[in-house]
Amino acid sequence: MSQKDFMLLRKTIRTNRLVYGLLKFPRLTAFLLTYLLGPRMIEKETPGNRDTRFGLARLGSGMATADELASMRWYIIAMVEMMENLLKAHEKGEPIVCYDWSVPSEIIRAFHVETTSPVHFNRLSFNNNSDYAMEMIDKADGEGLDYDMCNLNRVAMGAILDRQMPPPTLYVSASHPCDSSRTSNQILHYLSDAEHYVLEAPYHREKEDLDFYAKNLWDMIAFLEKHFNRPLDWEKLKKSVENINAFNKYLREVTVLHRAIPSPNLALYLQNTFSLHMTIPETDYAVNMAGKLLEIARERVARPTRKMKEKERVRVICWDPVPPAFDYYKWIEKHFGAIVVIDYEGSNFIPDIDTSSREAMIRGLGEYRLMTGMIRQTHGDATFITEELEQYIDEYSADCAIMNNTTGCRGNVAAKKLIIDVCRRRGIPVLFLDVDIYDKRINSEAEMKTKIRDFFVSNGWGR
Repeated sequence: MSQKDFMLLRKTIRTNRLVYGLLKFPRLTAFLLTYLLGPRMIEKETPGNRDTRFGLARLGSGMATADELASMRWYIIAMVEMMENLLKAHEKGEPIVCYDWSVPSEIIRAFHVETTSPVHFNRLSFNNNSDYAMEMIDKADGEGLDYDMCNLNRVAMGAILDRQMPPPTLYVSASHPCDSSRTSNQILHYLSDAEHYVLEAPYHREKEDLDFYAKNLWDMIAFLEKHFNRPLDWEKLKKSVENINAFNKYLREVTVLHRAIPSPNLALYLQNTFSLHMTIPETDYAVNMAGKLLEIARERVARPTRKMKEKERVRVICWDPVPPAFDYYKWIEKHFGAIVVIDYEGSNFIPDIDTSSREAMIRGLGEYRLMTGMIRQTHGDATFITEELEQYIDEYSADCAIMNNTTGCRGNVAAKKLIIDVCRRRGIPVLFLDVDIYDKRINSEAEMKTKIRDFFVSNGWGR
């Protein structure tokens, strides 16, 4: 194994260990971000902040409060331990299972094996340097891997080629939620040279669809028991489900509390929980983070400060993943008083999982994955997008919507006309940003800022 192998993973572990140490002192960290580091991060990328800008944006840049940073301490240590365990498993020659984002990975981890996902690696690359993701994309391009796929998957392909992601011993993919994933899964399987299991996922989510998914999950369990030559640990899975229920219960309430005027303004941190859903939502760390966010939200809604009331001038719906190269939530808050009250990834409407029987747990875990942000809107027909958007407009007193229109996300790009018609009918303006989820060369930060500024000014919300 060369020194370059898994360089990004090792660097991220070191950096996040340092951040975790700082977050033990949230008031001090808030001061450092507000007065020293943050102001230089939020406005633009420079050679001096390229390595840390995205990571600090996830913390709230120069606008995070001490209690928000305290919640992120749990997120950071959860990610660090997951990455450390992944490296240890590779070094010991133990099984590593790579899974697609709509696979209930908690079931796989109940076999006491380490897991990873392409979604995990993409954020990892940006935590180090915003150019790394493009290097991985170029690596994939150089090997003839089609540019027409979503770059979320192509970054992962480049990472496997460049030995930045520990190679899995098994790849478990699903037939949904999107066209790009179905194509990419076959290529990721080919590149990793691992055994491949395909889970047939439903298109809709009616009772018969959930029953169909549950049956297929039982088939997956039978395959995994044969593959690992051991039974699933049902006690471990039940404990995982109990923690997932607590995690989602807290986040559902935080989501609902954003209907308040002014909102508790935690959409950025709700969006961060998407990474936990995709990796290790069953950990105590995930539950602790969600519990802290709920504590903050309840306090802010019960006793909104004068500053909160004055700051919130525009209530925004954000749709589709925010491009990490320009994480604009805090930028629009700073310049236009525009507060994201609900977004595509972080909103939580996930029901509790019934733990009364093994059959109920497996069915509930299937529904959990289908109802997680991004998967919830993209695994079915376009009404999943438009009906949820109308719900947001009604329930969250939205003034406008921003759609990131990610180039590789064919389903969302195709829904553009439908979204325009919904917003027109409901009387709110909508801005479409032609961006890429990970390639900042598609549309520069300066161009995006110009479009956003023109949108707010033209609607009377800025100058």
